[in-house]
Amino acid sequence: MSRQWFESHRPYAWSTFPDCTATAEQSAVYTNRRLFDRPASFAEGDLADEPRTLAVVAPNNLGYQQCVDTFKDQIGEEGNEVSLELDYTLDPAQLKTQAASLMAKLKTEGATSVSCAWAFGPGHYTPVTDIREIWWDPDKISPFNGKSGSYADNGQRYAREDVPEGDPEVFP
Repeated sequence: MSRQWFESHRPYAWSTFPDCTATAEQSAVYTNRRLFDRPASFAEGDLADEPRTLAVVAPNNLGYQQCVDTFKDQIGEEGNEVSLELDYTLDPAQLKTQAASLMAKLKTEGATSVSCAWAFGPGHYTPVTDIREIWWDPDKISPFNGKSGSYADNGQRYAREDVPEGDPEVFP
């Protein structure tokens, strides 16, 4: 939920996880420094090496949409913009259908990069005090199901002010 949501529900709502406003602020710093103004080097098909476009996918409730607004405002301060904004309903019964629809829209619109709100599971979230780069590695074995395909990172963590310019290191 957003910082605004937690503030409006004090003292009865709180969390040990970062609010999505803080996550949006960190994501904007990273996105501005590492993704925008670079080609989509790892995109497939006709999108390979095309100018990067960014889609944002987030739940359609007010709390998450406030965080999307924060993200868009902060990347806009650097002259960048979201090219596609999609939302979904937080309803487990609809997630499979919604995911298929969202993927189709992302492909149709030619999004080369996607920023979305999701959790990695207990102990896998990145605190708001630093930033780490993650990517999908089709060869890595998933710790959840033992099959090929899992998220990976290089173990590097950056303070907000230390996020380097340039392409991110992926597939080391």
